[in-house]
Amino acid sequence: MSPLIYVMIFLAVVLAVEGLSMLVSERRTGDRATARRRLRQIAAGIQDPEMQSEGSILRARREAGRSFVDIVSMVPGVFQLERRLYQAGLTISPTVFIAMCFAIGLGAWLLGSIYFLNPAVAAPLVALGLVPFWRVAQLRAKRLGKFEEQF
Repeated sequence: MSPLIYVMIFLAVVLAVEGLSMLVSERRTGDRATARRRLRQIAAGIQDPEMQSEGSILRARREAGRSFVDIVSMVPGVFQLERRLYQAGLTISPTVFIAMCFAIGLGAWLLGSIYFLNPAVAAPLVALGLVPFWRVAQLRAKRLGKFEEQF
């Protein structure tokens, strides 16, 4: 017989043993099959929103943030803001950033109203909500400067 046949038989036996060992280890743990099944269910739910349960985390998250996202998308320059945040090295979304700025401005006004006992006197404190924009501009300039140095 040719030595090639012996090599083929050897490879067939090695592959059969490997296949059996993988089959046995997968049945023993069952984690892979469970993970695959769960990933298929998630993929089906994402592709077909009707398949998602009423208590779905994704659905609740989408519905909770939808109205604010719709309002923020109407603000001019949101897409430029997203680019500026990225250039500054921040991972925050424009929606969260604008909400944070709004909260800072409102919080400053409320604290000023309590401190001065007059909401009209505290009105200029709303401008503190613009401080994050100033900080993003600083971070962006610093990061772009470093980039230019390295380039």
